[in-house]
Amino acid sequence: MRRPATRLSAEDILHNPVPPNALLMRERDCAAMFLPIDGERWEVHFGAAPFMRGREALGVFRAMLAAFWRNHPAAERLLGFIPPANRAAAYLAVRLGFGFSGAAVLDCLDGKPRRVYIYEGAR
Repeated sequence: MRRPATRLSAEDILHNPVPPNALLMRERDCAAMFLPIDGERWEVHFGAAPFMRGREALGVFRAMLAAFWRNHPAAERLLGFIPPANRAAAYLAVRLGFGFSGAAVLDCLDGKPRRVYIYEGAR
């Protein structure tokens, strides 16, 4: 797939608005959004433009994770909440070292409750 002439916004890559309390990391056409839950736990979302998906994006995401851990010493766990139908996101989570830790029904950014699988990464 060809790269577009204009750079995509983080919102376009993540398919969600970026809340004001989010820590946003951006490199090339990949984005990571970290949302504090409490001092030790953070929620994380990763996204890549369609032409950036695959091995190249995986390396960028690993670098973003390393930078997050390095710059946030109080953080102990990262949580990813993935819809059951999003197998690509679950596969990415596992490739990044996250493990499946359960399922829950959570209110999403649009305010609607949805069933999600929880993937957890630790320092």
